Amino acid sequence: MSQFATTDPSIAYYAHRLHAPAPKGHLFASVCWLVVRHPVLHQLAARIPGAVDTDGDVLPWILADALADLDTHLGAWAEYTRTHRAPQVRNEADERRYDTWVDNGPRPSERVKALGVMSRTEISRLRLLAAFSDDKPVTFAVGMLWGFDPAGEALVRDWMTAIQAYRGDTTPIPAPNATGND
Repeated sequence: MSQFATTDPSIAYYAHRLHAPAPKGHLFASVCWLVVRHPVLHQLAARIPGAVDTDGDVLPWILADALADLDTHLGAWAEYTRTHRAPQVRNEADERRYDTWVDNGPRPSERVKALGVMSRTEISRLRLLAAFSDDKPVTFAVGMLWGFDPAGEALVRDWMTAIQAYRGDTTPIPAPNATGND
Protein backbone atom coordinates (compact mmCIF):
# COMPACT_ATOMS: atom_id res chain seq x y z
CA MET A 1 0.00 0.00 0.00
CA SER A 2 1.31 3.46 -0.87
CA GLN A 3 2.29 5.79 1.94
CA PHE A 4 -0.16 8.26 0.35
CA ALA A 5 -3.23 6.03 0.44
CA THR A 6 -5.38 8.74 2.04
CA THR A 7 -3.37 11.90 1.30
CA ASP A 8 -2.25 13.42 -1.97
CA PRO A 9 1.38 14.46 -1.81
CA SER A 10 1.92 18.19 -1.75
CA ILE A 11 4.28 20.80 -0.41
CA ALA A 12 1.67 21.55 2.26
CA TYR A 13 1.71 17.87 3.30
CA TYR A 14 5.50 17.85 3.75
CA ALA A 15 5.60 21.31 5.33
CA HIS A 16 3.92 19.71 8.35
CA ARG A 17 6.26 16.72 8.26
CA LEU A 18 9.69 18.31 8.14
CA HIS A 19 11.45 15.22 9.43
CA ALA A 20 9.64 12.74 7.22
CA PRO A 21 11.90 10.41 5.27
CA ALA A 22 12.10 10.68 1.51
CA PRO A 23 8.95 9.21 -0.07
CA LYS A 24 9.13 5.81 -1.71
CA GLY A 25 7.95 5.14 -5.25
CA HIS A 26 6.31 8.50 -5.95
CA LEU A 27 7.97 11.08 -8.23
CA PHE A 28 5.74 14.03 -7.38
CA ALA A 29 6.00 13.36 -3.64
CA SER A 30 9.79 13.37 -4.07
CA VAL A 31 9.58 16.86 -5.59
CA CYS A 32 7.40 18.10 -2.74
CA TRP A 33 9.79 16.61 -0.15
CA LEU A 34 12.80 18.27 -1.81
CA VAL A 35 11.09 21.65 -2.14
CA VAL A 36 10.18 21.69 1.56
CA ARG A 37 13.74 20.76 2.51
CA HIS A 38 15.21 23.35 0.09
CA PRO A 39 12.87 26.37 -0.17
CA VAL A 40 15.13 28.05 -2.74
CA LEU A 41 13.77 25.51 -5.22
CA HIS A 42 10.29 26.95 -4.80
CA GLN A 43 11.63 30.48 -5.22
CA LEU A 44 13.42 29.53 -8.44
CA ALA A 45 10.50 27.54 -9.85
CA ALA A 46 8.12 30.42 -9.11
CA ARG A 47 10.09 32.53 -11.59
CA ILE A 48 9.15 30.14 -14.43
CA PRO A 49 5.67 30.82 -15.87
CA GLY A 50 3.33 27.95 -14.98
CA ALA A 51 5.85 25.96 -12.92
CA VAL A 52 3.99 26.48 -9.62
CA ASP A 53 0.31 25.61 -9.42
CA THR A 54 -2.41 27.45 -7.50
CA ASP A 55 -1.79 25.24 -4.44
CA GLY A 56 1.86 26.27 -4.41
CA ASP A 57 3.19 22.93 -5.63
CA VAL A 58 6.09 22.87 -8.07
CA LEU A 59 5.30 21.02 -11.30
CA PRO A 60 8.42 19.14 -12.47
CA TRP A 61 7.03 18.44 -15.95
CA ILE A 62 6.68 22.19 -16.57
CA LEU A 63 10.27 22.69 -15.41
CA ALA A 64 11.37 19.85 -17.71
CA ASP A 65 9.60 21.49 -20.66
CA ALA A 66 11.12 24.89 -19.82
CA LEU A 67 14.63 23.41 -19.56
CA ALA A 68 14.18 21.56 -22.86
CA ASP A 69 13.11 24.88 -24.41
CA LEU A 70 16.23 26.52 -22.97
CA ASP A 71 18.48 23.80 -24.38
CA THR A 72 16.80 24.10 -27.79
CA HIS A 73 17.11 27.90 -27.70
CA LEU A 74 20.80 27.76 -26.78
CA GLY A 75 21.38 25.32 -29.62
CA ALA A 76 19.55 27.63 -32.03
CA TRP A 77 21.71 30.56 -30.92
CA ALA A 78 24.87 28.49 -31.38
CA GLU A 79 23.77 27.66 -34.93
CA TYR A 80 22.76 31.27 -35.61
CA THR A 81 26.12 32.64 -34.45
CA ARG A 82 27.89 29.98 -36.53
CA THR A 83 25.99 30.88 -39.69
CA HIS A 84 25.48 34.62 -39.09
CA ARG A 85 28.56 36.31 -37.80
CA ALA A 86 27.94 39.07 -35.26
CA PRO A 87 29.02 42.52 -36.49
CA GLN A 88 31.87 44.14 -34.62
CA VAL A 89 30.82 47.20 -32.65
CA ARG A 90 33.10 50.22 -33.06
CA ASN A 91 30.60 53.05 -33.38
CA GLU A 92 26.92 53.93 -33.16
CA ALA A 93 26.12 52.60 -36.65
CA ASP A 94 27.73 49.26 -35.69
CA GLU A 95 25.61 49.19 -32.53
CA ARG A 96 22.47 49.49 -34.68
CA ARG A 97 23.70 46.65 -36.94
CA TYR A 98 24.43 44.56 -33.87
CA ASP A 99 20.95 45.23 -32.46
CA THR A 100 19.46 44.18 -35.81
CA TRP A 101 21.60 41.02 -35.76
CA VAL A 102 20.28 40.18 -32.28
CA ASP A 103 16.69 40.97 -33.32
CA ASN A 104 17.04 38.57 -36.27
CA GLY A 105 18.26 35.75 -34.02
CA PRO A 106 16.17 33.07 -32.33
CA ARG A 107 13.40 34.42 -30.11
CA PRO A 108 13.17 33.09 -26.56
CA SER A 109 9.89 31.91 -25.06
CA GLU A 110 8.74 33.47 -21.79
CA ARG A 111 10.04 30.44 -19.92
CA VAL A 112 13.43 30.71 -21.64
CA LYS A 113 13.55 34.41 -20.74
CA ALA A 114 12.89 33.51 -17.10
CA LEU A 115 15.67 30.92 -17.12
CA GLY A 116 17.99 33.20 -19.07
CA VAL A 117 18.52 35.55 -16.14
CA MET A 118 19.35 32.73 -13.70
CA SER A 119 22.85 31.65 -12.77
CA ARG A 120 24.28 28.35 -13.97
CA THR A 121 23.88 26.81 -10.50
CA GLU A 122 20.29 28.04 -10.18
CA ILE A 123 19.44 26.34 -13.47
CA SER A 124 21.25 23.20 -12.31
CA ARG A 125 19.14 23.14 -9.15
CA LEU A 126 16.00 23.26 -11.31
CA ARG A 127 17.40 20.47 -13.50
CA LEU A 128 17.70 18.28 -10.41
CA LEU A 129 14.06 18.92 -9.57
CA ALA A 130 12.85 18.50 -13.16
CA ALA A 131 14.54 15.11 -13.32
CA PHE A 132 11.56 13.87 -11.27
CA SER A 133 9.24 14.49 -14.23
CA ASP A 134 7.91 11.11 -15.29
CA ASP A 135 7.65 11.67 -19.01
CA LYS A 136 10.18 14.28 -20.11
CA PRO A 137 13.94 13.66 -20.20
CA VAL A 138 16.08 16.41 -18.70
CA THR A 139 19.58 17.21 -19.90
CA PHE A 140 21.92 16.75 -16.98
CA ALA A 141 25.64 16.19 -16.51
CA VAL A 142 27.60 15.76 -13.30
CA GLY A 143 29.74 18.76 -14.32
CA MET A 144 26.63 20.93 -13.88
CA LEU A 145 27.06 20.45 -10.12
CA TRP A 146 30.44 22.19 -10.13
CA GLY A 147 30.51 25.33 -8.02
CA PHE A 148 27.60 24.46 -5.74
CA ASP A 149 27.75 26.13 -2.34
CA PRO A 150 27.14 24.08 0.85
CA ALA A 151 23.35 24.48 0.44
CA GLY A 152 23.66 23.14 -3.11
CA GLU A 153 25.73 20.22 -1.90
CA ALA A 154 23.06 19.45 0.72
CA LEU A 155 20.47 19.53 -2.09
CA VAL A 156 22.49 17.01 -4.09
CA ARG A 157 22.66 14.67 -1.06
CA ASP A 158 18.90 14.99 -0.54
CA TRP A 159 18.31 14.51 -4.29
CA MET A 160 20.29 11.28 -4.21
CA THR A 161 18.35 10.20 -1.11
CA ALA A 162 15.08 10.94 -2.92
CA ILE A 163 16.18 8.90 -5.93
CA GLN A 164 17.15 5.98 -3.75
CA ALA A 165 13.87 6.15 -1.85
CA TYR A 166 11.92 6.33 -5.10
CA ARG A 167 13.66 3.15 -6.21
CA GLY A 168 13.05 1.50 -2.82
CA ASP A 169 16.71 1.61 -1.69
CA THR A 170 17.08 2.77 1.91
CA THR A 171 20.89 2.97 2.04
CA PRO A 172 21.71 6.33 3.65
CA ILE A 173 23.74 8.92 1.75
CA PRO A 174 26.62 9.86 4.05
CA ALA A 175 27.19 13.50 4.92
CA PRO A 176 30.68 14.84 4.22
CA ASN A 177 33.10 14.42 7.09
CA ALA A 178 34.40 17.38 9.07
CA THR A 179 37.76 17.43 7.25
CA GLY A 180 36.16 17.74 3.83
CA ASN A 181 37.99 14.59 2.62
CA ASP A 182 35.01 12.67 1.31
